[in-house]
Amino acid sequence: MGTPIAPVKVNIGDKIKDQFVVKKKLGEGACGQVFLVELLQGKGRAAMKVEPLMKNKEDEILKMEVYVLKKLQNSRHVCRLLGSGKTDTYTYLVMSLLGKEIGDVRRRLKDRKISAPSTVRIFIQLVKALQVLG
Repeated sequence: MGTPIAPVKVNIGDKIKDQFVVKKKLGEGACGQVFLVELLQGKGRAAMKVEPLMKNKEDEILKMEVYVLKKLQNSRHVCRLLGSGKTDTYTYLVMSLLGKEIGDVRRRLKDRKISAPSTVRIFIQLVKALQVLG
């Protein structure tokens, strides 16, 4: 990952474009952070991915993710893109929640292992999604 222009400043309660309110931080990775947001228009919650603006624009990954999500919005296997944009310090995308992270599910299981039948069901869903996209 490249060098950020400035640190990302997202606080609980922040309003994003008068469409979303930040409720809590869900996670963090090498490329940015993920927050739970509440929709102001109507009811519901979503996930907001945030990436710092980079000194080298080629290091910004999130805009490619937005591009790909826009192309795949007709697929039932892909989350809905609810919004995207840029502030002074970060770019963001807001997408529908997909459910629990598979890592969280696995941690709750005996021996932290997903059963063979469940693994097969996950794999079948993955293959079906790839067939639709291909």
